[in-house]
Amino acid sequence: AAEQQPLKDHPRNRIQLFGKFSVLDREGEEIAPLFTPKIKQLFLLLLIHSSRGGKGISSNALTEQIWGGEASSKNSKSLRSVSILKLRKILERLDQVEIRFTSNRYLLQFAGSVSCDYLHCLKLLEGPINDRTTLEQLITILSQGEVFGEESYAWLDDTKSYICNSAVDLLTRFIPHYSMETESDKLIRLADQILRNDPCNEEALICKVQALMQQNHTKSARYTYQRFTSLYEELYGEPFPKSFEAILSANGSGEASA
Repeated sequence: AAEQQPLKDHPRNRIQLFGKFSVLDREGEEIAPLFTPKIKQLFLLLLIHSSRGGKGISSNALTEQIWGGEASSKNSKSLRSVSILKLRKILERLDQVEIRFTSNRYLLQFAGSVSCDYLHCLKLLEGPINDRTTLEQLITILSQGEVFGEESYAWLDDTKSYICNSAVDLLTRFIPHYSMETESDKLIRLADQILRNDPCNEEALICKVQALMQQNHTKSARYTYQRFTSLYEELYGEPFPKSFEAILSANGSGEASA
């Protein structure tokens, strides 16, 4: 894959898969509307199987995932060929993303100056992330919304879970690196991202409530706690075991640490 740069530096040659699907070509023109539902499905399937150490996807597996049960084998092959041709035509507008076919497997290859938030996120999660600047890049990507947010294919679930769980683990580890006294706003942003991916994360609750209290936002802190406990009870069928006062005094805040 290409060296992935932060999205804000790419007003062109940019693929966004977190939140709203967006593709800017080399001229900076939005070409997402060119991706019909089937073409978009084909693109995402190729991308998933070409990242995280993937070696691409076989012709049969690709056909089965997208056209399985829809048409005869011969017709499916024809639909696959036409769709790949259409996708190649669209991708020609970027510098550059190519569909390679080797050893009976289709592989998506990124080169040149194309930026993809999904690939950049994977690179960050595979880390290690040791500094705040890199962490901020990750938070910027995650704050755009859920990865593949507009799609709900079963074959995307594993990747969605991997990104969600890895992000939560990483962001949680960074809570102690911020000072509750001087960086409460950053701790709230961090906690919000964790809770977006893991709504019942206790460490994020402690972090957010204590940071809001640090800013004297008592009402917001209580509302955050109440919303968390309601969701907890809804999901687990039992009350959240800790009181608001216990969360306030819990050790797990963003005290700066070595």
